[in-house]
Amino acid sequence: MILYRSVVVTFLASLIFSSPAFCQPYGTVGEASTGQWAEGRDRDPFVEQRPVQIYIPIGTLLFDLSPADGLDNYVNAVTYHGIPVRIIRKIGNAWTYDELEADTRNALRLVRPIFCPGASGHFTHSDGKCWNDLAPIGEGWTFYYLDGNPDDATGRNFLLSATVGPDIVSDWNLNSSTMQFPMSKHELDRWETKGALIRLDRNHPLHLFKFIDSLYFPCGMNEKKTLEHAVVQEFGAEIEAGVGFNFLEWLTAKISLSANVGVSETDTKTTTISYASETASLFQQWGVMRDLSEGEKPDVPFMIEKSFECKAGIGPNAIGDRIINVSISFWNHEEQQNTTLEFSTEWLNRNFEISEVLYTDLPTRPVYISINSPKLQNTAIDLILEDYNFLHYNQAAFIFSQLNNACSSQRRDACQNHVKFVPGVQANPTN
Repeated sequence: MILYRSVVVTFLASLIFSSPAFCQPYGTVGEASTGQWAEGRDRDPFVEQRPVQIYIPIGTLLFDLSPADGLDNYVNAVTYHGIPVRIIRKIGNAWTYDELEADTRNALRLVRPIFCPGASGHFTHSDGKCWNDLAPIGEGWTFYYLDGNPDDATGRNFLLSATVGPDIVSDWNLNSSTMQFPMSKHELDRWETKGALIRLDRNHPLHLFKFIDSLYFPCGMNEKKTLEHAVVQEFGAEIEAGVGFNFLEWLTAKISLSANVGVSETDTKTTTISYASETASLFQQWGVMRDLSEGEKPDVPFMIEKSFECKAGIGPNAIGDRIINVSISFWNHEEQQNTTLEFSTEWLNRNFEISEVLYTDLPTRPVYISINSPKLQNTAIDLILEDYNFLHYNQAAFIFSQLNNACSSQRRDACQNHVKFVPGVQANPTN
């Protein structure tokens, strides 16, 4: 059983108790009992390994837990963001996840350290710090709603009652292990929007991201690939229903927009994709995002395109080659057009200081960026949300996972020292 510090939540107003039971949409549901870096579910085409993409904080909800390709110490999972990953099953003798406890259905969980037990506001300021410069805590903490659902408290403050252990009382020089303080529904919504907490009384995941297929053209090679119409249309059928959308037409149009790419329909059953460049390489992946947040909505197709600058010679990308641009497009059914997000070397230079050795010496594959600390991951996701404020936090987390290639566990500390956030260029993100 996972032991979390618990925080009691009591509403200031007298409210009727009404909160839906926790609902899992599919598969086995669990929670991370330790923080760890997760791999992508699919192998990349460079070194035939799964890239390490995103950090999973303690307390993160995990869905659809299942054995991973017969590997004893790995399991497949879907994070509460809806991202398919592969995680380590046990570290030493300790399990990295457990079943979700039944009593968390009327609760929220912190997945970022934003709690300041001795502070007047009890949560971090906009700069991510506590009033007395002590490090904030709270990752993995569970807050319970005892007297009502927060959604019923619109326009009113509700009272938080927190019971902390003797170690916290000592470290924070508190007078008591029990604290009470008001919090507004607006503040609760703000922290949820920023991805700092999970409302366990909501249905999760709110989104699901699923990859369908990919194309890869190595450096300096003139190649042709074939798209089978029947395979593409099989995945597109559910998307097309009722929205006047042709998935095959969308896919071929997106592919053809890339530099050095040629598209030609060989016959009624196949389309030939050709690519030729001596100095660049291209990796395209496409899939669908399913929005489960409210009602039934059509799946949203997306395309991820990674462009490489070849420095290590002709053939498959190698260490020294680097990803110079990542383009991510989501189809907008209402506006009948793509919403495209661009991440270039200029975006990196505007936000980070990156040492050259991060590209040439440390990773085992070409990278766009290699972020290797949970705090810097939170910073990067916050920056994505600042640049594209129409995104849901789950989309921003998914996008980060497609930009990032963390180093192996043996090299992670060394890699961490070679990427630094440049403060002051963007608004200061939270922890």
